Order: sequence, then structure tokens, then C-alpha cells
Amino acid sequence: MRPDAARFYDEEHVCRHGAIPEPVRSTLFGHGAVHTLDGAEHRLRNSCSTSLVTPESTTSLIECVAAAWADTVLTWQPGLVVVLFDEASRALTTGVRRWPGSPSEAPRIPARELPLVGQDIR
Repeated sequence: MRPDAARFYDEEHVCRHGAIPEPVRSTLFGHGAVHTLDGAEHRLRNSCSTSLVTPESTTSLIECVAAAWADTVLTWQPGLVVVLFDEASRALTTGVRRWPGSPSEAPRIPARELPLVGQDIR
């Protein structure tokens, strides 16, 4: 790692609070996310998640997601179209749920039908 790259994490040079525009913070992270905290509050919250990232846990997560992908692909019918985004969402969610031991067979939520461009949504 370059020495000057470490300055990003130097709390004297970084202020996270208020750095992310409100629409992005509300939509992607939520209020109070670790990305918006500074000082001791940031260090405490960040340590909660980074303590989980070990070589063993990462390998386990990869194995769970790979198995979920394999299970997903087996459900595809030859000759039928699949919507890759929807299938990826389900496979990734299932794999991540399996990782900590949560039930992987959550109720299937039907995909929302989105209106076509120019279609009346009333």
C-alpha cells in the first residue's frame, strides 16, 4: 500500500459526517450508517463488521454463494428465458442468508412488474 493512501483513514484528514449527499445517504446507506460517522462512534461501528472479515469467513461466504448459484441454475428450464438480474438477486440473497446459518428458504417474493417506458402507471 502506498503511504499516502493511508491518509484516507487518518481521522485528522477525513470527515465522513455530511460528506455523502442526502439523497445518496438516504437511498443507499440510511441515516446513522458507518459511512457517515466520525471518531470513536465510527471506530466502534466499523470494528463490529471488520472483525467478521477473516480469510476463513470470506471463504465460507464464497462457498455459500457459489452453492446458491448452483442451486439456482438447476431450476432453470432449458429453452426458457431467465431474467438474470432477478435470478442473481435471489441467488446472492440465498447465499448470504446461508452464510451465518439463517434459513435459506425464505418465502419467495414475486418480482414486481415494472411499467414499460412511456406506459401509463396510474
